[in-house]
Amino acid sequence: MDADAQEKAKSDFAAVYWELKLAYTFQSLAFRLKTRDDRGAGISDGPDLLIQDEKKIWVEAIATGPGSVDDGMPLPEVWQVYGYEPHRKVLRFTQAIAEKCTKVERYRNQGIIRPEDRSILAISGVKLPMKSSPITPPEIVQ
Repeated sequence: MDADAQEKAKSDFAAVYWELKLAYTFQSLAFRLKTRDDRGAGISDGPDLLIQDEKKIWVEAIATGPGSVDDGMPLPEVWQVYGYEPHRKVLRFTQAIAEKCTKVERYRNQGIIRPEDRSILAISGVKLPMKSSPITPPEIVQ
């Protein structure tokens, strides 16, 4: 976790909560998480979480938001009929994947993530309007 997580939570609670939820989940499954201070010399930067297993597993997390006015997912108005455009939700997830893949590639080029290490992109849609029901998975998963 970032040292400034408490401060970040004031402006983007969902993102900080997502990282905490991931850390808690991995620890409850008996994975050994490394703190930023324990990552090794000069590796305080890098992905959000590091799991020390037989090999290092780096976790880069993102809680994708509704996007900009032009291509975003508008919040539905209460008591109004509105259309649903699933491609906007797919766009939010694909943009999150592209953003994090670029970041992971940068970490690889810097030598933080080594060729033998593993990487996980953990993407949450909690900030998106019109979330899927617990029964039906989101369109991108279907």
